[in-house]
Amino acid sequence: MYNIIYDKKILFEDGTIFDVAEYPIETEPSIFAKRAYLKGESREVIRVTVSADYNSVNEKFINDAKWAIRQFDVSPEGEILDTYNDYDKSDYCVVGDIVNHNDGRITVYMGKKTEAELLTETIDLLLLMMLEV
Repeated sequence: MYNIIYDKKILFEDGTIFDVAEYPIETEPSIFAKRAYLKGESREVIRVTVSADYNSVNEKFINDAKWAIRQFDVSPEGEILDTYNDYDKSDYCVVGDIVNHNDGRITVYMGKKTEAELLTETIDLLLLMMLEV
């Protein structure tokens, strides 16, 4: 069995919330950012492990998803408080692998767009604006 990380949640724009679960390798954190290859490009990637079923996770972690990590405050005695901060992670908007650990945990890899992808989007938008004039 695995533990839920009670001082962190994953929150989506529509109000959907997933509990963060411990990553299957005990020495690694449940939420971890690094540079990795995703969708054929080297990009900043965040790995998140949640306690949920595959279909629910697959519906929410999609390209251009609006999501955040909710970090609850913890008292000096270790009690989780009702106060929290939300950290927007919507810039991690390229979905990668979704791994089902077959024990109620799902690990998702979400990446940032590369500079080339952002530039292409900007050029496309400018071209559309020019066509409308």
